[in-house]
Amino acid sequence: IQFLGGGTRQMFSNTVGLQKLQDIIQTVFSMEPVEGESSFMVGQTVSKHYRVHIHQDTSQQKKKPRVDLWSSTVTKKQGKTLSYWCFSPGYSMQELVRQGVRTIILTSGTLSPLSSFTMEMQIPFPVSLENPHVIDKHQIWVGIVPKGPDGVLLSSAYDRR
Repeated sequence: IQFLGGGTRQMFSNTVGLQKLQDIIQTVFSMEPVEGESSFMVGQTVSKHYRVHIHQDTSQQKKKPRVDLWSSTVTKKQGKTLSYWCFSPGYSMQELVRQGVRTIILTSGTLSPLSSFTMEMQIPFPVSLENPHVIDKHQIWVGIVPKGPDGVLLSSAYDRR
């Protein structure tokens, strides 16, 4: 990346995207192996919990048309988004502990049952507090609402969002 973007033998002049990619790669793979573990094992662990996904940028943000001095407007191609997702909350939490984080405060109204949540996080919680639900059973109604107040059928289908 340094060859492509800098120095006297510069290949490309606009390498901001490459620099960002380099920063991401360094952040993701900056883990030092734990004592007795090879760097290959670290890479295997990382690849087990992370996935790369490339998709079209479908953001609906209006972009200002750029005016080029030689032509009327420059049309911009639709870009792609590179996503690097961690699918293991426990892996991320273990990494925080490994880095020396001493206190983690998690709050939510939907962590119950706490035992399954604790297993998913893969770290011990020496102090935890779980309160009963704030809504009594007599305050809950379960039913199907097929139409809105204006009489239009309600649909939660993906293509009608």
